Amino acid sequence: MAAVLALLVWAGGAGPALAQCIAYDPIYGYPYEIVCPTEEVVEPEMQMNPATDPVSGSNVSFIVSFATSGLSFTGLSPDLPNGGGTDGGAAAAGQTGSFLPLIGFQFGRYSTDGVEAEIYSAPIRFNFGIPDTDIVAEVDAPLSFVTINGDTAVFGSVGVGFRLPELWESLTLTPQFRFGVLNSNDLNAGVVGYGTSLRSIFEHDFTGLGFVDYLHIQLANLSGIYWVDDWQALQTNGNTYNLQNVLFRNGISVSFPTNVLSQEFEITLFGTDTRVFGDETYLDQFNEAGVVFEWRDPPLPYTNNPITFGITFTRSPDGSGISVNTGYRF
Repeated sequence: MAAVLALLVWAGGAGPALAQCIAYDPIYGYPYEIVCPTEEVVEPEMQMNPATDPVSGSNVSFIVSFATSGLSFTGLSPDLPNGGGTDGGAAAAGQTGSFLPLIGFQFGRYSTDGVEAEIYSAPIRFNFGIPDTDIVAEVDAPLSFVTINGDTAVFGSVGVGFRLPELWESLTLTPQFRFGVLNSNDLNAGVVGYGTSLRSIFEHDFTGLGFVDYLHIQLANLSGIYWVDDWQALQTNGNTYNLQNVLFRNGISVSFPTNVLSQEFEITLFGTDTRVFGDETYLDQFNEAGVVFEWRDPPLPYTNNPITFGITFTRSPDGSGISVNTGYRF
């Protein structure tokens, strides 16, 4: 009878994970091993944050914004004026000096593992020289509103960078610091994020090519470490977060001038690769490819400074998306 019982237990446990159990003979009382069912084992990859997580689940997530704010080719990032780098084609064209503050707007739509998300972002950026030094300070403050399958979240951050003088007339290093906050009643998340990074940009101008006035090439890298913790002041009973992640973001861009209907434009083609390491996140890698048009001197009312228009295509292992942006210097 004991043998029959053991056989039945083994057959019924074919579905769940199996383990060894101890049973006792009902007549003689001696112990022996039988195979018995246990709880189903959950593989580690099944414990990742879902794609609906506003902190680290998709391309509209909080932690991704830290990387994209620190290094971007969309025309919404601080320029690199002389005394702390060059402003790409502007330097090749003989333009020098600090550039004006920029305000922009960006809209993106993404799909990650069947989860639909949209982001509306308004970055404000400016830079200024630090007196008696060749260091240029950069300040940016993007504010974003996102929807994830209809649920909403709001987050923003403030970044401060110190762009060091150029090395070998081609390499610019910028240590950065960033602090941000996210809140979502719909997704039960309230967090604070902070971290530091180093942005490096190697650039070179090719002139005298004949077919264009210049080609400006940039090779860029952002290496950063960031922490995210839940903030009870925002969500008393919110989800628990305690993340530490290292982000590497690499990119390349090519810029050149052109004329369209007697108007001067600079066109930038770019591509990026971003990787997230450290604590488990649902989105740990994505790529971007895009184009930016900078209208140098638009003949429009109340617009005496350049206007940018851009479009970016994004691809990740579990999804894709597209974003458009515009920016104006004032």
